[in-house]
Amino acid sequence: MHSNVAGWTKDNYVLGKKIVNDEHPDIICVNETHLPGTEELVLEGYRWFGHNRSKQHIRAPKGSGGVGIFVSTSLLDGFNVELYDKTYDGILGIRLQRITEYSVYVFSVCHLRIHHGGGTLQNFMPIYYISYLLC
Repeated sequence: MHSNVAGWTKDNYVLGKKIVNDEHPDIICVNETHLPGTEELVLEGYRWFGHNRSKQHIRAPKGSGGVGIFVSTSLLDGFNVELYDKTYDGILGIRLQRITEYSVYVFSVCHLRIHHGGGTLQNFMPIYYISYLLC
């Protein structure tokens, strides 16, 4: 499941919590957490893996951007989880490897700003996804 409903923040979690209670997803990728520093989102029955932006715009009233992945604690019983990528602000990758056999699943969540001039998102993303294929 992926959520980007005007952000899933500490102050705006009612809709997300309702969706989780109705659907019971194992993995939830979240964009626009708006968390500053090392703050985390909390959801009962899930472990949070987050990547908050390292820099905040001077006029931003709260953290900006930010991404994360909730993994259900029941799923964690059968998998080892490794943070795969926190290279860029706005990107987080995790790798789940089944404990009893060699099955690997890679999940990523991405929320990149569009840069005007300089490098483009179209040039960046194919290179980035190739790195995931090689993990």
